[in-house]
Amino acid sequence: MKKNRAFTLIEILVVLVIIGIITMIALLTFGDFGKSRRLESTAKKLAMILPLAQKQAILQPNTIGLKISSSSWQFYALQFNAKKNKSNWLPIKHDRILAKRPIPNDVFITTITNTKNNKNKTINIAFLPTGDITPFKLAIGSKGELAKYQITGEQDGTIKLQTNK
Repeated sequence: MKKNRAFTLIEILVVLVIIGIITMIALLTFGDFGKSRRLESTAKKLAMILPLAQKQAILQPNTIGLKISSSSWQFYALQFNAKKNKSNWLPIKHDRILAKRPIPNDVFITTITNTKNNKNKTINIAFLPTGDITPFKLAIGSKGELAKYQITGEQDGTIKLQTNK
């Protein structure tokens, strides 16, 4: 008589438990990849879009502004109303690059600008048709932690993304 050789149910369960424990230890060791990816993606996206907004301001020529809230960022165009002899910031809606972008729930962006020069409450950063910009610093990080990225903009139009360690 031949004996059937096979794994018992208990042996299979023991192997599955061991695989589960090893997977759990690996996840705890390496952390949450989703959170750090969202943070890095947000910082890089914003760092790439800012020079495009600057170029758009030069090409139109028009002053473009950026407003950052806790949940999104939105670009605005300065429009002059001749009847009222007044300028207003209007959201840019039909431009795929400068469209309103959401900020992930676990990511924060803090704006640090020169408040003496930035009297306008509608926008945080202005891109002028001359290529100049409002000097700024953006701190980008995960909520409850220190900022991991910093984007700086100089008045001459230089924009840099840096990683804080």
